[in-house]
Amino acid sequence: MIIEKHGEGYDGSFRVVVYRKDDQGRTVTESVKSDMDDQIPTFYVQRREELTRLVCEVLDGKISPIALFMQYENMTLSDLSARIKLSSRRVKKHLAPAGFKDLTVDVLQRYARIFDVAVCDFFQFLYLDDGVSFDRKNRAERLFQTVDVAVRGASGSR
Repeated sequence: MIIEKHGEGYDGSFRVVVYRKDDQGRTVTESVKSDMDDQIPTFYVQRREELTRLVCEVLDGKISPIALFMQYENMTLSDLSARIKLSSRRVKKHLAPAGFKDLTVDVLQRYARIFDVAVCDFFQFLYLDDGVSFDRKNRAERLFQTVDVAVRGASGSR
């Protein structure tokens, strides 16, 4: 899993389309800031803290990477088991580190499709500093992943 130092954020560009009537009774559209615009950055801070907490739990051996992605994507056990077409009992085993170790490549690929990641994202955490960009491509039904990394502004970077 690639984790950027500052992660996702809010640039203030979110707008809401509002419909109103003009002086002649025609409907006109207007793009305005959301009433909750000042609360959006807080969401991203909380999401970053949640990811940090979940990664620590994986590294401490408390949960599996499957549990990390399930919780980070706000899925329930029944939702995940329905999507992967396995019993809740089996999926629950995969949420623990011991059960994760017994997964086959086929089942890992199925989880990777559900979470929209590559299989390798279950096994590594790559931390990128600011000023580093990357282009990631999943290959062979998410079994492999290529990552092109470049330092922003460096000459000869891809």
